[in-house]
Amino acid sequence: MRVATIDAEGTRYALTDSGLIDGQDYKTLLMFHGTIFNRESFEPLVPSFNKQGIRVINVSRRSYGETSEHSAIDIANLAEGRDEFLKVLARDVANLLIWVLDNLGPFEGHSLSMLSWSMGTSTTLSLLGQRDIVSPETYARIERYLEKLVLHDSSLTAFGFDIPTLEGQYNPFLDRSLPTIQEYSDNINMYLSMYFDHPDLQSRQHSGVNFSRNGTRPTMARMTPEYIARIMEPKAAMTAADAGAVPYPPIQRMLREQANEALFKPDLVLPSVTITAVGCMQTSWFLLWAFIELERRHKELIERGVKVRPITFVELPNANHFVHYDAPDEFVLCVAKILKD
Repeated sequence: MRVATIDAEGTRYALTDSGLIDGQDYKTLLMFHGTIFNRESFEPLVPSFNKQGIRVINVSRRSYGETSEHSAIDIANLAEGRDEFLKVLARDVANLLIWVLDNLGPFEGHSLSMLSWSMGTSTTLSLLGQRDIVSPETYARIERYLEKLVLHDSSLTAFGFDIPTLEGQYNPFLDRSLPTIQEYSDNINMYLSMYFDHPDLQSRQHSGVNFSRNGTRPTMARMTPEYIARIMEPKAAMTAADAGAVPYPPIQRMLREQANEALFKPDLVLPSVTITAVGCMQTSWFLLWAFIELERRHKELIERGVKVRPITFVELPNANHFVHYDAPDEFVLCVAKILKD
């Protein structure tokens, strides 16, 4: 593990780096985990990525591991839905990329990509959606190297999308029947790790998606207690320092505006950076509907002649939110193809 000091204020980011790959041109992938599940979730994938000619820099997000914690001011800004919270993330991502270029190179032009999982997408999108906090000089340098952003099974909330409310729908985040915080949290994680059979995904309608609680084969139930202890880190959630663990209505506006700025405005920052959204076709509705809604909005704007950021949509069949655990080879090959195309 390395700890990068990325600015004059001493902000630290912990990361692991699989290192230079000798004898070949290769791509470098910075990976950003989601809420509660830390960077250890991705560590078992590193050898497989290396075999595909992909160097992995696996990052601990703010308030995880040895990375600097969010300040009390940051946490207050998040709770109130103030943009200043996202600006901190944008500054951090930009400064981290500059640190990587300065300390872990050399890199070929357009050889860097980022991948974010679940609510981690709110962190990576900040680089593209908070333009007034990053200097033009910093953007210019990043643009020479950053090529792609992969959004892996992102949540509705990462984009600020409205959450559907349907008859018979089960929302684990609103389940108040569980008597303790631990049971409430365990229920969410178990639900999100289930496999769901969706009746008609091609329709892209509510009727084609399983919004019930009737999932099967939760990945979490097949993990050992020792492995769960290694990959789960509740500190950020318990201190309300992660956007994935705070009440949604106050933060929806800022996340929606960030996504619109990053993806759907004609005047884009880093316009050469393309996006691939990876949707897991047996994931829960909370994640699958984000994929469907992102695709719908993107197509609608293109049909209206609006200039938007290029987004490619990739479907992973038979995959749930933890495909990188259940089917690691399939996941690595999918990401490798995205980075090399």
